[in-house]
Amino acid sequence: MAAALVLCGPFVPMLFMGEEWAASTPFLFFSSHTDRELARATSESRVREFEASGWARAQVADPQAVETFERSRLKWEEADAGAHADLLDWYRRLLALRRATPALRSGDLSQVEVEVGAHRLRMRNGPVTVTCDWEADSVEVSPPP
Repeated sequence: MAAALVLCGPFVPMLFMGEEWAASTPFLFFSSHTDRELARATSESRVREFEASGWARAQVADPQAVETFERSRLKWEEADAGAHADLLDWYRRLLALRRATPALRSGDLSQVEVEVGAHRLRMRNGPVTVTCDWEADSVEVSPPP
Protein backbone atom coordinates (compact mmCIF):
# COMPACT_ATOMS: atom_id res chain seq x y z
CA MET A 1 0.00 0.00 0.00
CA ALA A 2 2.78 2.41 0.89
CA ALA A 3 4.52 1.80 -2.43
CA ALA A 4 1.31 2.47 -4.36
CA LEU A 5 0.70 5.70 -2.46
CA VAL A 6 4.26 6.93 -2.90
CA LEU A 7 4.63 6.00 -6.57
CA CYS A 8 1.13 7.14 -7.58
CA GLY A 9 1.27 10.26 -5.45
CA PRO A 10 1.94 13.79 -6.66
CA PHE A 11 5.46 14.16 -5.31
CA VAL A 12 8.84 12.94 -6.55
CA PRO A 13 9.14 9.47 -5.01
CA MET A 14 12.15 8.71 -2.84
CA LEU A 15 13.05 5.06 -2.47
CA PHE A 16 15.78 3.77 -0.19
CA MET A 17 18.25 1.19 -1.45
CA GLY A 18 16.69 -2.25 -1.52
CA GLU A 19 13.22 -1.00 -0.57
CA GLU A 20 11.85 -2.14 -3.91
CA TRP A 21 12.44 -5.78 -3.00
CA ALA A 22 12.25 -5.60 0.83
CA ALA A 23 15.97 -6.14 1.30
CA SER A 24 16.81 -7.93 4.52
CA THR A 25 19.74 -5.61 5.15
CA PRO A 26 19.09 -2.35 6.99
CA PHE A 27 19.55 1.03 5.32
CA LEU A 28 21.88 2.63 7.85
CA PHE A 29 23.51 6.02 7.65
CA PHE A 30 27.25 5.63 7.21
CA SER A 31 30.11 8.04 6.56
CA SER A 32 33.87 7.92 6.10
CA HIS A 33 35.10 11.32 7.19
CA THR A 34 38.89 11.50 7.36
CA ASP A 35 38.86 14.63 9.50
CA ARG A 36 38.83 13.27 13.08
CA GLU A 37 36.81 16.15 14.51
CA LEU A 38 34.17 15.89 11.80
CA ALA A 39 34.01 12.10 12.25
CA ARG A 40 33.56 12.47 16.03
CA ALA A 41 30.95 15.19 15.61
CA THR A 42 29.02 13.09 13.09
CA SER A 43 28.96 10.06 15.37
CA GLU A 44 27.99 12.08 18.45
CA SER A 45 25.25 14.03 16.70
CA ARG A 46 23.76 10.77 15.43
CA VAL A 47 23.60 9.43 18.99
CA ARG A 48 22.00 12.66 20.27
CA GLU A 49 19.44 12.60 17.46
CA PHE A 50 18.31 9.06 18.28
CA GLU A 51 18.51 9.50 22.06
CA ALA A 52 16.01 12.35 21.67
CA SER A 53 13.61 9.74 20.24
CA GLY A 54 14.12 7.34 23.12
CA TRP A 55 16.84 5.11 21.69
CA ALA A 56 19.60 3.81 23.95
CA ARG A 57 23.13 4.83 22.95
CA ALA A 58 24.04 1.17 22.31
CA GLN A 59 21.22 0.85 19.74
CA VAL A 60 22.60 3.60 17.50
CA ALA A 61 24.90 2.41 14.72
CA ASP A 62 28.09 4.48 14.55
CA PRO A 63 28.16 6.00 11.06
CA GLN A 64 31.97 5.97 11.05
CA ALA A 65 32.24 2.25 11.88
CA VAL A 66 33.12 -0.08 9.02
CA GLU A 67 30.59 -2.56 10.46
CA THR A 68 27.78 -0.05 9.87
CA PHE A 69 28.72 0.13 6.20
CA GLU A 70 29.08 -3.65 5.95
CA ARG A 71 25.65 -4.27 7.55
CA SER A 72 24.10 -2.03 4.90
CA ARG A 73 25.48 -3.93 1.90
CA LEU A 74 22.66 -5.24 -0.23
CA LYS A 75 22.29 -8.96 -0.86
CA TRP A 76 21.53 -8.61 -4.55
CA GLU A 77 20.59 -12.27 -4.95
CA GLU A 78 17.50 -11.63 -2.80
CA ALA A 79 15.90 -9.56 -5.56
CA ASP A 80 15.31 -12.68 -7.67
CA ALA A 81 13.90 -14.92 -4.93
CA GLY A 82 10.38 -15.55 -3.61
CA ALA A 83 8.55 -12.68 -1.94
CA HIS A 84 11.45 -10.33 -2.73
CA ALA A 85 10.94 -10.94 -6.47
CA ASP A 86 7.18 -10.49 -6.11
CA LEU A 87 7.62 -7.11 -4.43
CA LEU A 88 10.19 -6.04 -7.02
CA ASP A 89 7.66 -6.89 -9.74
CA TRP A 90 5.05 -4.74 -7.93
CA TYR A 91 7.45 -1.77 -7.82
CA ARG A 92 8.32 -2.24 -11.49
CA ARG A 93 4.63 -2.24 -12.45
CA LEU A 94 4.00 0.89 -10.37
CA LEU A 95 6.99 2.64 -11.95
CA ALA A 96 5.76 1.65 -15.42
CA LEU A 97 2.35 3.11 -14.57
CA ARG A 98 4.02 6.31 -13.38
CA ARG A 99 6.07 6.56 -16.60
CA ALA A 100 2.99 5.93 -18.75
CA THR A 101 0.72 8.39 -16.89
CA PRO A 102 1.90 12.01 -17.17
CA ALA A 103 -0.60 13.16 -14.52
CA LEU A 104 1.28 11.12 -11.90
CA ARG A 105 4.45 13.07 -12.62
CA SER A 106 2.93 16.54 -12.97
CA GLY A 107 3.21 17.63 -9.35
CA ASP A 108 -0.17 19.34 -9.71
CA LEU A 109 -1.68 19.11 -6.23
CA SER A 110 -5.00 20.50 -7.44
CA GLN A 111 -5.73 17.14 -9.13
CA VAL A 112 -5.16 15.14 -5.93
CA GLU A 113 -8.08 14.11 -3.72
CA VAL A 114 -7.72 12.09 -0.51
CA GLU A 115 -10.51 10.46 1.51
CA VAL A 116 -9.76 8.90 4.88
CA GLY A 117 -12.06 6.51 6.74
CA ALA A 118 -11.76 4.36 9.84
CA HIS A 119 -9.62 1.73 8.10
CA ARG A 120 -9.52 2.88 4.50
CA LEU A 121 -7.69 5.55 2.56
CA ARG A 122 -8.43 6.52 -1.03
CA MET A 123 -6.11 8.78 -3.01
CA ARG A 124 -7.05 9.98 -6.46
CA ASN A 125 -4.31 11.56 -8.55
CA GLY A 126 -5.68 12.49 -11.96
CA PRO A 127 -6.87 9.31 -13.69
CA VAL A 128 -5.39 6.96 -11.06
CA THR A 129 -7.13 6.02 -7.82
CA VAL A 130 -5.38 4.05 -5.08
CA THR A 131 -7.64 2.51 -2.42
CA CYS A 132 -6.01 1.07 0.70
CA ASP A 133 -7.78 -0.93 3.40
CA TRP A 134 -5.55 -2.11 6.22
CA GLU A 135 -8.14 -4.42 7.79
CA ALA A 136 -9.13 -6.51 4.76
CA ASP A 137 -7.13 -9.07 2.80
CA SER A 138 -8.81 -7.90 -0.39
CA VAL A 139 -11.29 -5.19 -1.25
CA GLU A 140 -13.73 -4.68 -4.10
CA VAL A 141 -13.73 -1.08 -5.21
CA SER A 142 -15.75 0.84 -7.71
CA PRO A 143 -14.08 3.61 -9.64
CA PRO A 144 -15.18 7.05 -8.50
CA PRO A 145 -17.53 8.86 -10.88
